[in-house]
Amino acid sequence: MLDRATLESDAVERWEAQLRPRRRRIGQYLACVAVYQCLLAVAGATFHPLGEPALYLTPRFWTLFFADMSVSVSYGAALLSGLLSLALGWRLATDATATRLWIALLVEGVLALPTFLLLGIVFLANLSPAHGMSRAEIVIPSGIFAIASAAPLLAGGWIAWLGRRPPTPA
Repeated sequence: MLDRATLESDAVERWEAQLRPRRRRIGQYLACVAVYQCLLAVAGATFHPLGEPALYLTPRFWTLFFADMSVSVSYGAALLSGLLSLALGWRLATDATATRLWIALLVEGVLALPTFLLLGIVFLANLSPAHGMSRAEIVIPSGIFAIASAAPLLAGGWIAWLGRRPPTPA
């Protein structure tokens, strides 16, 4: 007869084995979004007709703030944040532990927060296009934010929440 500690240990191992592929998918998704962001930053910096309009397509919309200094500085910030996301996503995809998921979610949340705040402020203020940004100008960046940042944060948060308490054996 197996004792209760062995049954609980087996249940935890089975639960962890079920969550590991889900964590890997979050890492793969983060890495794919980061590759898109890096490619867009490199293309925008090297192909000058893309210029500032390509910043509206980046998942890190907050890098648009740096366009006042220089468009290349803005693309540099997008590239650096993309490389950081790529490293975290790659590491999570190759070794999907709960701790790495939490670290990836924390960093993704920190990188997504300025975009969320910027989009929220523009949505609330609704300035005219002549004096700032209007709601009509943030439709595409909001969609990209939802796909590139909000979706993996919500999915990863759900997986992290599921991993907090494995089921107990009956």
